[in-house]
Amino acid sequence: MSSLNGAAADLADLSSQGYEPWLFQTMLNELSVSELGIEMVMCGGEPGAGLKDVRARIETAYGAKLYDNSGAVHTFHGVGCNSPEQMMHLVSEDYCVLELLDPETKSVVELRDGATGEMVFTYLDIEGTPFLRYSLGDVLQVFTSPCGCGRPGLRFKILSGDDQIWLDNSSGKTVIIKLRPNVVFHDGEKFDAEAAKYSLERQMTMQGSFRRPELGSVASIEAVDPLTIKLNLKAPFSPLIAQLTDRAGMMVSPAAIKASRTGSVLNGLIMASIFFTAAN
Repeated sequence: MSSLNGAAADLADLSSQGYEPWLFQTMLNELSVSELGIEMVMCGGEPGAGLKDVRARIETAYGAKLYDNSGAVHTFHGVGCNSPEQMMHLVSEDYCVLELLDPETKSVVELRDGATGEMVFTYLDIEGTPFLRYSLGDVLQVFTSPCGCGRPGLRFKILSGDDQIWLDNSSGKTVIIKLRPNVVFHDGEKFDAEAAKYSLERQMTMQGSFRRPELGSVASIEAVDPLTIKLNLKAPFSPLIAQLTDRAGMMVSPAAIKASRTGSVLNGLIMASIFFTAAN
């Protein structure tokens, strides 16, 4: 019972540390979370679930079966199965069209067994967010051959993502974000680390900013190199990553802001997200 109480105490720290730092710190501390009686773990949006070594560590630590999944907030839905290949089944083919593009040329790649490319998808039955050929920057490998679990349809595994984020697991107070290269604002200005730093600091300091509370955990921002920014936090704050994918993380052209009289966007300016861009 003492170890179970210790596990519950560490679980209470999850909200302040974030899932991944807590999980690996827990395993490093050799806490027997298997005593919690968890039988199944589903991971979505956390790194490692599709990696065999990390999957084995999580399953061993919890004494549970781990399943990967994707698409919690959009219609490209993938769900893992019991097959040893550890891939995901695309379960939304009736309302989401998947395409693969060559990451360099953006030409269409045929959806054949083993094909690899940047994923883009189109919603067919969602009126609220009708994305057309939308890209998350993820590179997939798809499989059309039968799955050992018996479920029909397309399978896939995520090889890499364009949103690269590292957390300092020792303190939970450092977030490093790699930005997408070759992105420009609609006014022609380059999107880089200085532009990202400017946009976030503007949200944090501008009078009347509704995004200021969402970035309240950020103490300072550094432009490490042209495509890397570093966020120094006042304390560990796991919701920050999710907030950066919403309005708090939307980017504006510094040149357009500085050229306007009021410091606000008057017209002709498109906000670019750190993480997501639409495919051409």
